[in-house]
Amino acid sequence: MESFWRQYKEGYLDLISEWRRTHIPASLDTRPVLYPMSGTDFLNAYALFPHARQYIFIALEPPGYVPDLFKMTEYERKVGLYATLRVAHALALGNYMQSRVLREQLTNKHIPGALPMFLIFCARLGHTVQSVDAVEIDEDGNLREFPGMVRDISQLATGTGPNKRIYGVRIKIRDNADGADKSIVYLQLRLSNRSVRSSSPEGRFLQRLERFNTVLKAAVYILHEEAYRGVREFILDRSELVLQDDSGIPYKAFAKHEWNERLFGSYTRILPIGGLPNPPQQPLLARRFLDIGEPLPFPYGYGVLWGKGKSNLMLFVKRTAPAGMTGMH
Repeated sequence: MESFWRQYKEGYLDLISEWRRTHIPASLDTRPVLYPMSGTDFLNAYALFPHARQYIFIALEPPGYVPDLFKMTEYERKVGLYATLRVAHALALGNYMQSRVLREQLTNKHIPGALPMFLIFCARLGHTVQSVDAVEIDEDGNLREFPGMVRDISQLATGTGPNKRIYGVRIKIRDNADGADKSIVYLQLRLSNRSVRSSSPEGRFLQRLERFNTVLKAAVYILHEEAYRGVREFILDRSELVLQDDSGIPYKAFAKHEWNERLFGSYTRILPIGGLPNPPQQPLLARRFLDIGEPLPFPYGYGVLWGKGKSNLMLFVKRTAPAGMTGMH
């Protein structure tokens, strides 16, 4: 783990932090961060927005719980910790978490779910974990704590039907860098248009997020589909800043009169990805990259799969956002 962490920090985290200091408007970097389809990717969210007070992650991986390592047998401990090592290894190879790796490793029965990875990343960044709670979104859209951590992972599974509950975990930390108290919320939720409507509990929860920054990375192109129009419009309406690769919101959806844009890295066309044989092509985006593309010093999103220098990153800042957007096109 020490080797993987050193590799990740020097090869990606430090580069991302340096890029952020130059390109993210300081006037926006304390906004809440919304990261749909995040997996356990706290590291990129924190590196890009280290001064945010609240991070909200949405993904399909089970939340998990905090196991007592000292009550495990040596075999159980090794099996559980090996799963966390596999996730860290995948991240260290290219700043990219494959869904397959998360699905295989985070469902182990000894150290299960997303929560252990979030805690490992918080510890590696030097933060102090103040509390960890299992949470659910109640009918009114409030984030409600359980009396104690739920141990059985099946109790935190997303149900079906009109009365299903959305479950997750909340981690409160003291940031070692700025001394601020911060909240990390992870929700197990399959996104749909219902997810952002005030008629659903999760929609009522998300509607309370008035202004935020959105991160999208390796987002499987679902926001290109008409079936996710509501989610796409919610993000575009509420975000002050959107940071994504081409798998996020379609480039043509960002109205020129509403957004300042900067494009980093390389984009010509996207190649088929496992499970996505015909990803959407964006010729307009390809032309814009030729016109205004700037260097990207680190890998991001699906570009990792095609090799060094193939990643792209798009930075959109809403024109009505506060001042501080110097250098934006």
